[in-house]
Amino acid sequence: MDGAHAHLLFNHFPIIGSIISVLVLVTGFLLKNNIVKKTALAIIVFTSVMTIPAFTTGEEAEEALEAINQAPDSIIHEHEELAEIGLWTTICVGLAAAFTFFNSRKKFGPRLFVVTLVILMANSIVLVKIGELGGVIRHTEIRQPGVMDNQIPESLEHE
Repeated sequence: MDGAHAHLLFNHFPIIGSIISVLVLVTGFLLKNNIVKKTALAIIVFTSVMTIPAFTTGEEAEEALEAINQAPDSIIHEHEELAEIGLWTTICVGLAAAFTFFNSRKKFGPRLFVVTLVILMANSIVLVKIGELGGVIRHTEIRQPGVMDNQIPESLEHE
């Protein structure tokens, strides 16, 4: 498996994992069940760890697109810039979740769950936007009007 394939595999974990984490953590609040909440925290930590290979394989995916002349530079740049922010925000959410996990029984534990949920929800929005930008790179049907692929060289058009 090359870097481009690895990127396609790993990039779904942070997005789907964060959405599942929100749902599980909200369920834990609704059920008033700390085990469910702690399960959500474990999912958050796993998700934040999986963000690292998703990010580090992005450069190889970009190179693969450039090699086949299918890299809309403006979209890739926007995706790459937001992905860098998303990497760090997701790591921060993972650290907050780990801190909450180990301090949940303390007096301030219930507040930690709330803080973690709030930053998780904000981070989930960032991750969904990163995924949307990544999808737009190869899925022309979801691009805004006026955003074009790189031009195909004339030498390839007639082959």
